[in-house]
Amino acid sequence: MRLRSPVLTLIIAILWLPTAAQAASDLHQQFAQCVGRLSAQIEHDTKVQAERIGETKSLLAAFQDLTEATALQTHWRDTIDMRVRAKLAHQAILNRTIESTKSSEARWAERRAAAEIARCRSFLLGG
Repeated sequence: MRLRSPVLTLIIAILWLPTAAQAASDLHQQFAQCVGRLSAQIEHDTKVQAERIGETKSLLAAFQDLTEATALQTHWRDTIDMRVRAKLAHQAILNRTIESTKSSEARWAERRAAAEIARCRSFLLGG
């Protein structure tokens, strides 16, 4: 029976490693996207709501650290691409909060932007 236990442990480890690597890659992508969203939010808040910048900058710093820590085999070029794409997408939503002529569309954009930031915040605070 002792021979089976190390073999079983080895099999479990071999099966688990790709899953763990994929989970780390997924987290890395989520963290990089949060960096982009938070960067856009800071730029927006600088123009509109200066009092919220401090908290957002703290979140940004945390996600920059998490992005760096989870960059297992991800090329930094890919990471920058993820960040830029998320930033541009978030900027587009934030621009709709200001530029929309329809109040319903502006409210939707505000809720959407807030939901994206809340999603990032939930990585750190849970729930």
